[in-house]
Amino acid sequence: MKVNYLNNKDILKEIHKSKSTYCSFIRPEYSDYDMILDSVKKINKKNIAQARKNRADRLSRLAFEAAQEKSTEKLKLEQFEIKHTKAESLGNDTWRVELGVANTGWLGTEVTKLAHDHKIVLPITVEISGAQTVGCAAKEKVGQLAGRSMFLLNGGAMSDGTPDRLMHSWVVRASRGSEVALTVRHPRCGEVATTLKLN
Repeated sequence: MKVNYLNNKDILKEIHKSKSTYCSFIRPEYSDYDMILDSVKKINKKNIAQARKNRADRLSRLAFEAAQEKSTEKLKLEQFEIKHTKAESLGNDTWRVELGVANTGWLGTEVTKLAHDHKIVLPITVEISGAQTVGCAAKEKVGQLAGRSMFLLNGGAMSDGTPDRLMHSWVVRASRGSEVALTVRHPRCGEVATTLKLN
């Protein structure tokens, strides 16, 4: 017989559900709180913004759990995919190399607001090898990426339209037919790599 042990998160969830059975709410969605304050004097712009962020995080988790239940395969919280590579000849064995990366996972690469606010998670790095760079570094830090949950919650209305993707380019010198390696790394998402022939 399989025994299912509840963790602290599940226990707290069940306690909240139990308490809600003898409470009344104007709307069902009001049964969950976004922030608890001990005085109405603490209702200010800062706390309202934090409450909205808490709500977005909670709805994101619920949406992920619902999507996970419906999916036939395990969804990834954060996952990199290389979506675009291109080599453009600039003449005299000089090339512009482009790399496009997407976070196809559910959450952003920083995962939580706490990590974002305190810069806990190191940024994404992109690197090119196999050719000499011209006027740029072979390895660059390129920040963080949002996840798919943002678009489910607000349609990306608070973004520039592509916060889950990034494009980076290098100018390199190498002979035609050479092959360069392109690598993307992140402490949470791991590493993805590909090769590109200069022709």
